[in-house]
Amino acid sequence: MLRIFVLLLLLANGLYFSWTEGWLQTAGFAPPVQSEPQRMAQQIAPESLEILNTKQLQKIQEQARTEQVPKECWQVGPFDVAQANALQRALPNVLVANSWKFEVVTVVKDKQSIQQYQLKIPALPNANRPRLNDLTPVLAGRTFQHCTPSNPS
Repeated sequence: MLRIFVLLLLLANGLYFSWTEGWLQTAGFAPPVQSEPQRMAQQIAPESLEILNTKQLQKIQEQARTEQVPKECWQVGPFDVAQANALQRALPNVLVANSWKFEVVTVVKDKQSIQQYQLKIPALPNANRPRLNDLTPVLAGRTFQHCTPSNPS
């Protein structure tokens, strides 16, 4: 019984070896061809691969570290349309584009609802906080405050 098992195992190994070497290809049994043209066709965007030198690697690592720095949500307002427009013109000189947004808020004065605008900066890195001081002239005396918990970014 053990001899038959060993012979079957040897036969199976021999068939597997013959199959992997392509000797059974004429009989229609062969592993898939894995030569270079097929592998080249399977590559996904090889042109996007970039080899970096040490300086470039350090620069990318530094960018990744700054992106991981905790960010805070800041808000200021409300502003009327003219003040919001003035603020919107000043923002590109201070902050990165699309890093802020204006939200419409309803302010009740003398039993009348007035729509005004509130500036919200959802994710400001702590290192950029001093740059907000450049906006002081157009803030009309208002100061930035942390976003309220009921109004998260």
